[in-house]
Amino acid sequence: MQDMGKVGGFAIVDFRQLVTDWYNEFLPVECKDRFAFVKDAEILYLNSINLDGVRKKTLSFMRGKVADIAASANTVILLQEPKPVNNVLLKPTLKFLSGTPNLLDEQRRLKVMHLSNRRYVPTSDSVLVSQDKEIDEFLDGMFLELSDSSRGAVKCLPLSSLPVQEAVDAACAFFPRKSLSIMRVREGERILVKSSNDVLQPLHSQVNLLRTDDGNAAKFAALCRKSLMGEFEALV
Repeated sequence: MQDMGKVGGFAIVDFRQLVTDWYNEFLPVECKDRFAFVKDAEILYLNSINLDGVRKKTLSFMRGKVADIAASANTVILLQEPKPVNNVLLKPTLKFLSGTPNLLDEQRRLKVMHLSNRRYVPTSDSVLVSQDKEIDEFLDGMFLELSDSSRGAVKCLPLSSLPVQEAVDAACAFFPRKSLSIMRVREGERILVKSSNDVLQPLHSQVNLLRTDDGNAAKFAALCRKSLMGEFEALV
C-alpha cells in the first residue's frame, strides 16, 4: 500500500491490504509454532490454526493498521470486495459455465466454483497455507467486526455487487480529485493475497468470446455504480 504522507481528505483502502498484512506480519509472529519446514519441497507449511484463539488479537492488529492510515487522512473508506458469485460482471460467466458442463472438465469446473465463493487467494513460492477457505470466512468476520466498531474517521463499505476497481472508479468520479487518495495493495510480499475476482477475470474474458452478450450485466453494473455513488454520499 503506497505511503500517502499527510494527505487529508479521503483515503480509499482495499481490505485486501489488511489481509495481506495479516498473512505476512501477524501470522509469522502470533502463529510461528504452526509453521513447519518441508525439506523435500523446500517450503514452509502453515498448519491448521485455532482461528477463534487469534480472533481478538487479529481484530486488534487490523484496528492498529486502520488507525495508522487514519492518521494520514481525514476519512478512511475501507472497501471489501464481493465474492465472484456476487459480482454482477462475473455472474454471466459463472452461469454459462454451470450450464455448459462440457466446456471444462469436472476438476477445473469445481475449482472455478470453489473460487467463486471466496474473496481472497493467498499464494507464495515458499509458504503453503492450509485451511484457506476457513481463513477466508474468518476474515469476513473480521471485516464485520471492524465495521461494527469503526467510528468517526473510519468507514467500512462492503461491496455487494461490484469489484474494488469499479468502486475506485466511482470514487474518483464522486470525490474531488485533490481530496482523494487511492491506496493500492502492495506487491512483492512473501505471501501475495490475490483477489478471486481478478483470478477469474481471464476465464471471464475467454468465455465472453463464446457466449452472446445481451448487455444486461453492463446495464445492471451501471445501476450498481449509481447506487454506490449514493453510498459514498451517505458515508460523508
